[in-house]
Amino acid sequence: MLHYRTTAAFGLLLSCQLCEGVQLDAYDLEASAWVYSGSAGRGAESSVALVAEVDDVGAMWHRDELAAGKFEVQIDFEVAGEISSPFTALDGFALWVANNVTEEAMTAVAASDAQLYGFRPNFSGFAVFFSTTTRSGSLRPSVSVLFNDGATELKSTTDVPTDFGLYWNYGPLAGSPSSTFSLLITTDGPKAHVSVRRSAGDNWKQVAGVTGVFDVAGRLGISAANNRLQTDDGERSPATILVRQLAVQSNDPQYVADYDARQALLDNQVPAPVPVGGKAKAQKEAQVAPQNDAAAPSGDLSRYDSQLDLMMRQIIDINQRQQKMSAAVDNLMKQFATDNKGPANNVQKALEDIRNDLLIKREERLVGGDVENDRIKNLQENAASLENTVRQATAVTTYLAGGLGVCFIGFGTLIYRRMREMEKKHFL
Repeated sequence: MLHYRTTAAFGLLLSCQLCEGVQLDAYDLEASAWVYSGSAGRGAESSVALVAEVDDVGAMWHRDELAAGKFEVQIDFEVAGEISSPFTALDGFALWVANNVTEEAMTAVAASDAQLYGFRPNFSGFAVFFSTTTRSGSLRPSVSVLFNDGATELKSTTDVPTDFGLYWNYGPLAGSPSSTFSLLITTDGPKAHVSVRRSAGDNWKQVAGVTGVFDVAGRLGISAANNRLQTDDGERSPATILVRQLAVQSNDPQYVADYDARQALLDNQVPAPVPVGGKAKAQKEAQVAPQNDAAAPSGDLSRYDSQLDLMMRQIIDINQRQQKMSAAVDNLMKQFATDNKGPANNVQKALEDIRNDLLIKREERLVGGDVENDRIKNLQENAASLENTVRQATAVTTYLAGGLGVCFIGFGTLIYRRMREMEKKHFL
């Protein structure tokens, strides 16, 4: 929880300063320009106060809506005291830009209807949450942003994206009695960017880039849930908020030019948006990859390109080789299918020649004696050589022709058996 040193319950000091060349709509400092609900009350003549009573809620809303288009709100917070324990999970308060704030919601919000930091859980627009703890209850101040479409009811204990927000101690620094920091909201159509900084000389730290389909012509409000701004001794915790600028004239050429220049400067100073909200994890994972790619040095990208080119060339070479092998196999198959004087006919002719030679040798057996035996031996050696040739031809045929090769193996075996039968018939 927060100790504050000022005496106002939740003081809101509003002023508007015109920027040169920019048309601004001023926030009226009179109390009549604001609507209070719950325990909210009016402050001094130059301020508007929000009071968070014990067991009650408080909220205040500006009567006029923010104009649609580009606008910019800068709010300076001054906080005195320190974050101390005991504390309640999700201590803090919230600033709203919502477009479904009805007159009833602006005047009287029941406690049962204000479960999200003092406002309705089904708000339409976006809210900036200042929480002192994480979802698990750890004491760690943070600033987070949440978008809602108005149809979903959100819960403080589960849906406020403190774990995905900017962990940033908005309380006083060590040795300082108070702390001042600024909140900057810039919008452009349905997009909203929220940033914080300690002082005017510091760079803005971007909390989130919020995108949603909602009408930015909503009302600005500040709320605190019951006990959300209570110190550990039960006293109300005051704070001072200074609204310096509210630029809403998106059709003003000078303002557009100034806005674009400021936004370009902001983009160069702050890190990439941190995703928050109901789909924070998926959005965060989707944003990590492009951020890492953008941060990679150009040398690494060139190395990756060269490796990719080498891989593509290797793939093309492999495809070309496969095409050549396929064409060669097709040609062999076609030649084998169309040649009716192929290996089978050649083998048959060789076997016929052996048969004729065996018949001749049978006749010479009666007169040849040893000469006949030598010739028979030579014929047997020739038959063995032919058998080996048939086996080799069968193996080659099997490799090239696949299933057809199996047929030739059987055919060669049949030839071999017939040749052995012929030997037995003529020589035994």
